[in-house]
Amino acid sequence: MPDIRVHCPACNSELVIDQQYEDQEVECGSCFQVFVARSEKPPVPDEAQERPAGSSRRPARRRDDDEDDDRDRRPARRRRRDDDDYDRPRDRSPRKSRVAYILLGVFLGELGIHNFYAGHTNNGTAQLLITLLSIPLMCVFIGFFTIFIPFVWKIVDVCTVDRDGDGRLME
Repeated sequence: MPDIRVHCPACNSELVIDQQYEDQEVECGSCFQVFVARSEKPPVPDEAQERPAGSSRRPARRRDDDEDDDRDRRPARRRRRDDDDYDRPRDRSPRKSRVAYILLGVFLGELGIHNFYAGHTNNGTAQLLITLLSIPLMCVFIGFFTIFIPFVWKIVDVCTVDRDGDGRLME
Protein backbone atom coordinates (compact mmCIF):
# COMPACT_ATOMS: atom_id res chain seq x y z
CA MET A 1 0.00 0.00 0.00
CA PRO A 2 1.44 3.47 -0.78
CA ASP A 3 2.80 5.64 1.99
CA ILE A 4 1.98 9.24 2.81
CA ARG A 5 4.02 11.93 4.54
CA VAL A 6 2.64 13.87 7.50
CA HIS A 7 4.16 16.39 9.92
CA CYS A 8 3.80 16.17 13.69
CA PRO A 9 2.16 19.36 14.98
CA ALA A 10 4.22 19.28 18.19
CA CYS A 11 7.79 18.72 16.97
CA ASN A 12 7.31 19.25 13.20
CA SER A 13 8.98 15.90 12.43
CA GLU A 14 8.15 14.40 9.07
CA LEU A 15 6.59 10.94 9.41
CA VAL A 16 5.99 8.33 6.73
CA ILE A 17 2.88 6.23 7.40
CA ASP A 18 0.71 3.82 5.47
CA GLN A 19 -2.12 5.45 3.57
CA GLN A 20 -4.63 3.27 5.44
CA TYR A 21 -3.95 5.31 8.61
CA GLU A 22 -4.85 8.64 7.01
CA ASP A 23 -7.45 10.58 9.05
CA GLN A 24 -6.82 8.33 12.08
CA GLU A 25 -4.94 8.95 15.32
CA VAL A 26 -1.24 8.14 15.10
CA GLU A 27 1.64 8.68 17.51
CA CYS A 28 4.78 10.59 16.58
CA GLY A 29 7.85 8.38 16.85
CA SER A 30 9.99 11.29 18.09
CA CYS A 31 7.93 13.16 20.69
CA PHE A 32 5.13 10.58 21.26
CA GLN A 33 2.42 13.17 20.58
CA VAL A 34 -0.88 11.68 19.39
CA PHE A 35 -2.49 13.52 16.46
CA VAL A 36 -4.78 12.91 13.47
CA ALA A 37 -2.76 12.11 10.35
CA ARG A 38 -3.72 14.35 7.43
CA SER A 39 -1.94 13.94 4.11
CA GLU A 40 -0.04 16.98 2.89
CA LYS A 41 1.37 15.57 -0.34
CA PRO A 42 0.35 12.91 -2.85
CA PRO A 43 1.37 9.31 -2.07
CA VAL A 44 5.09 8.52 -2.25
CA PRO A 45 6.25 6.18 -5.07
CA ASP A 46 7.39 2.68 -4.05
CA GLU A 47 11.12 3.30 -4.64
CA ALA A 48 11.10 6.19 -2.15
CA GLN A 49 9.67 4.04 0.66
CA GLU A 50 13.05 2.78 1.79
CA ARG A 51 14.67 4.86 4.49
CA PRO A 52 18.38 5.68 4.40
CA ALA A 53 20.52 3.43 6.60
CA GLY A 54 21.64 6.27 8.90
CA SER A 55 18.22 7.80 9.38
CA SER A 56 17.19 8.25 13.00
CA ARG A 57 13.51 8.96 12.35
CA ARG A 58 11.07 6.55 13.84
CA PRO A 59 7.93 5.55 11.99
CA ALA A 60 4.57 6.65 13.26
CA ARG A 61 2.62 4.10 15.24
CA ARG A 62 -1.11 3.71 15.21
CA ARG A 63 -2.65 4.20 18.59
CA ASP A 64 -4.35 1.02 19.80
CA ASP A 65 -7.89 1.36 21.07
CA ASP A 66 -7.35 -1.25 23.79
CA GLU A 67 -4.41 0.67 25.26
CA ASP A 68 -4.90 2.47 28.58
CA ASP A 69 -6.10 6.06 28.26
CA ASP A 70 -3.90 7.04 31.21
CA ARG A 71 -1.07 7.62 28.75
CA ASP A 72 -2.80 10.88 27.78
CA ARG A 73 -2.68 12.08 31.38
CA ARG A 74 1.00 11.34 31.95
CA PRO A 75 3.54 13.91 30.82
CA ALA A 76 5.41 12.99 27.67
CA ARG A 77 8.97 11.86 28.31
CA ARG A 78 11.86 12.26 25.94
CA ARG A 79 13.48 8.97 25.08
CA ARG A 80 16.85 8.15 23.60
CA ARG A 81 17.03 8.32 19.85
CA ASP A 82 18.63 5.09 18.67
CA ASP A 83 18.47 3.92 15.09
CA ASP A 84 17.37 0.44 16.14
CA ASP A 85 14.87 1.61 18.77
CA TYR A 86 12.05 2.47 16.33
CA ASP A 87 10.84 -1.11 15.86
CA ARG A 88 10.87 -2.18 19.52
CA PRO A 89 7.52 -2.50 21.26
CA ARG A 90 6.62 0.24 23.72
CA ASP A 91 5.78 -2.11 26.60
CA ARG A 92 8.91 -4.16 27.04
CA SER A 93 7.76 -6.10 30.08
CA PRO A 94 4.66 -8.28 30.36
CA ARG A 95 1.76 -7.08 32.46
CA LYS A 96 1.87 -8.01 36.14
CA SER A 97 -0.55 -10.49 37.66
CA ARG A 98 -3.02 -9.12 40.19
CA VAL A 99 -3.31 -12.55 41.88
CA ALA A 100 0.46 -12.70 42.40
CA TYR A 101 0.39 -9.15 43.76
CA ILE A 102 -2.32 -10.07 46.27
CA LEU A 103 -0.56 -13.27 47.38
CA LEU A 104 2.75 -11.47 47.83
CA GLY A 105 0.94 -8.73 49.74
CA VAL A 106 -0.78 -11.17 52.09
CA PHE A 107 2.29 -13.26 52.89
CA LEU A 108 5.22 -10.81 52.50
CA GLY A 109 3.45 -7.46 52.63
CA GLU A 110 5.24 -6.17 55.72
CA LEU A 111 8.50 -6.30 53.75
CA GLY A 112 6.96 -4.51 50.74
CA ILE A 113 7.71 -7.38 48.35
CA HIS A 114 4.37 -6.94 46.58
CA ASN A 115 5.22 -3.32 45.77
CA PHE A 116 8.65 -4.27 44.43
CA TYR A 117 6.91 -6.83 42.20
CA ALA A 118 4.49 -4.24 40.84
CA GLY A 119 7.18 -1.61 40.25
CA HIS A 120 6.23 0.69 43.14
CA THR A 121 9.79 0.71 44.50
CA ASN A 122 9.41 3.80 46.71
CA ASN A 123 6.46 2.28 48.57
CA GLY A 124 8.24 -1.07 48.85
CA THR A 125 11.37 0.56 50.22
CA ALA A 126 9.36 2.54 52.77
CA GLN A 127 7.53 -0.58 53.98
CA LEU A 128 10.79 -2.53 54.23
CA LEU A 129 12.54 0.25 56.18
CA ILE A 130 9.65 0.73 58.60
CA THR A 131 9.57 -3.00 59.33
CA LEU A 132 13.34 -3.30 59.75
CA LEU A 133 13.52 -0.22 61.98
CA SER A 134 10.56 -1.33 64.09
CA ILE A 135 12.24 -4.58 65.14
CA PRO A 136 15.12 -2.96 67.11
CA LEU A 137 12.74 -0.25 68.38
CA MET A 138 10.77 -2.97 70.18
CA CYS A 139 13.49 -2.83 72.84
CA VAL A 140 12.20 0.62 73.83
CA PHE A 141 8.54 -0.31 73.22
CA ILE A 142 8.07 2.16 70.33
CA GLY A 143 8.46 -0.68 67.85
CA PHE A 144 5.33 -2.38 69.13
CA PHE A 145 3.33 0.52 67.69
CA THR A 146 5.31 1.13 64.50
CA ILE A 147 5.30 -2.54 63.46
CA PHE A 148 1.57 -2.21 62.69
CA ILE A 149 2.10 0.56 60.10
CA PRO A 150 3.27 -1.80 57.30
CA PHE A 151 0.58 -4.32 58.31
CA VAL A 152 -2.22 -1.81 57.78
CA TRP A 153 -0.47 -0.45 54.68
CA LYS A 154 -0.34 -3.89 53.04
CA ILE A 155 -4.07 -4.43 53.62
CA VAL A 156 -4.86 -1.09 51.98
CA ASP A 157 -2.50 -1.88 49.06
CA VAL A 158 -3.98 -5.33 48.42
CA CYS A 159 -7.52 -3.92 48.42
CA THR A 160 -6.95 -0.78 46.33
CA VAL A 161 -3.92 -1.05 44.02
CA ASP A 162 -4.79 -2.35 40.55
CA ARG A 163 -2.04 -0.75 38.42
CA ASP A 164 1.66 -1.44 38.21
CA GLY A 165 4.47 1.12 38.42
CA ASP A 166 4.06 2.03 34.72
CA GLY A 167 0.35 2.78 35.18
CA ARG A 168 -0.86 -0.30 33.29
CA LEU A 169 -3.74 -2.39 34.66
CA MET A 170 -2.68 -5.68 36.21
CA GLU A 171 -4.11 -8.85 34.70
